[in-house]
Amino acid sequence: MRQRLSGDEGDSDSISNRALVRARIGLGFGSIAAKTRFFFQHLMSRVSYCYAMQVCHRDLKLENTPLDGSPAPRLKICDFGYSK
Repeated sequence: MRQRLSGDEGDSDSISNRALVRARIGLGFGSIAAKTRFFFQHLMSRVSYCYAMQVCHRDLKLENTPLDGSPAPRLKICDFGYSK
């Protein structure tokens, strides 16, 4: 039986919030696919924010996307040297 989390209505915002809540409490990280989806959603959120601020990174690669080391790791984007 699936537990209901607050904000579990099914839209994209609640899905990403649900993933964040599960990551913080240690649920939903049982598979590589779940981890990949979680970090890909973080990356797309950061890239979307940059584009909204009219910044194009132009050098996204693994070395430029470190994790911050918190218990629920957050993805960061760094090295904006080639940005426009």
